[in-house]
Amino acid sequence: MESIGYEYLLYKNRIVKLTSRLVLEEIRAVGGGAKPYLWNQIKSDILGINYKTITREDNSLLGQALIGAKAAGYIDNVSGVIDKIVKVKKSYKPKSRNKKIYEKYFEKYVKTLTISFS
Repeated sequence: MESIGYEYLLYKNRIVKLTSRLVLEEIRAVGGGAKPYLWNQIKSDILGINYKTITREDNSLLGQALIGAKAAGYIDNVSGVIDKIVKVKKSYKPKSRNKKIYEKYFEKYVKTLTISFS
């Protein structure tokens, strides 16, 4: 599980680097990978960010409907509608002790990838 978490950290770091104005305050998880408590806590610890699961499961359908409603002029603010109908189910905060351990192993993970792909 940790190696997948490290991949997510690689993605997060790349996104932050490419979009200098982006400030990540939290990540909202959806789907089957958002269900296990331990997995969500690991992701929060590795990413160093609040990780939240939500109450809805029809997110693709909802997103498409909201984009269509915006395009058709039925709604002005997609984010405002989402805030009203999508609620946080559970929130995971990074544990600093775990984060420090994961940071040390993340460096080794990156070195291993560098060696493997060079």
